[in-house]
Order: sequence, then structure tokens, then C-alpha cells
Amino acid sequence: MVRTLTALGILAAGSDPRCECTGGCGREHRKAGDGRCDVTDQPSHPLALVAPGHSATAAAQLDRHDLAAWCRACCTHAARSRAHDAAQHDGPDLLDLLTAGGDAA
Repeated sequence: MVRTLTALGILAAGSDPRCECTGGCGREHRKAGDGRCDVTDQPSHPLALVAPGHSATAAAQLDRHDLAAWCRACCTHAARSRAHDAAQHDGPDLLDLLTAGGDAA
């Protein structure tokens, strides 16, 4: 049985049970009209507490108010976006390698 954050009392009863992502995952959330993801906390799609921009070790030490309840899709897109950004900025560009090789000749 999957326990939702709402059922566990982590999200306050009566509060908006939607994913708290407002675009930090790299996607624009336009459907709801307020820029927030429209996935709700339910057993088939439970939300997870995450700390965008923090490592898992640092996130474990944060207060609940510093964490965000995100859906699986937003977590996945944020991870892909971070991996893509890391790949773009990791090491020299191919043109840099060609230029460096041309100067040696």
C-alpha cells in the first residue's frame, strides 16, 4: 500500500495537494493557470519530498519548510535537466580541441 504525503500528515489537511513545482523541473506548467504542476498527491501518483538544488545528504538535514513536494514526472525532468546541463559544461568543446590541435602543427 502506497502512503501519500497527505495521508502521512506531511502535507497539511485541507491544503492544496498538488505538486509544488513551479517550473524548477524545466517544464512550463500552464494547465493550472498559476504556473504550478497539476499532479495531485494520490496513491497512484504519490508526491515525494525533494530539495531542488541540494544533494540528498544536505536534503536529509533540511526542515520541512525548505523541502518541496514534487511528483515523479517533475523529479525525473529535473534530473534529466541537471544531467544535460552537466554534460554541456563538462570539459572542452569539440571546436576547442580542433583549435588546440591546429596550433601545435
